[in-house]
Amino acid sequence: MKQATFLSVAAFICCFAVSIAAAGQDKAKVLTAIGPVVATSADSVTVDAGKGNQVFMTTSSTKVKVTGGSTKTEAAKEAGAKGVKVTDLVHQGDQVSVKYTDVGGKLMASEIEVKLRRPANAQPAKPAK
Repeated sequence: MKQATFLSVAAFICCFAVSIAAAGQDKAKVLTAIGPVVATSADSVTVDAGKGNQVFMTTSSTKVKVTGGSTKTEAAKEAGAKGVKVTDLVHQGDQVSVKYTDVGGKLMASEIEVKLRRPANAQPAKPAK
């Protein structure tokens, strides 16, 4: 009887430990990278995070935190657009903090926070249209 109880408790503990381990693997670990922006495009932001350039993929669900960003977002919505582009808010030379997850080797940005903007007079010239 004692042996059956012991085995039942041991089996329960093993199942519990396995379920906790499996749950932990399902949820992707959120990482953070900090550094200056090297380049931006419609679907990515490249940051020099100290260990070389890292390219973070952006989507429409990527949150961008920047002073004045909500004003630009409201103006875009009033003009009929869905929102602003990452390239309108994040610029080369800005110091950023990027929260991301590694999904199959792609770094997916969930949040980009501009910590320090590069001064407007130090921004690279925009190409002529």
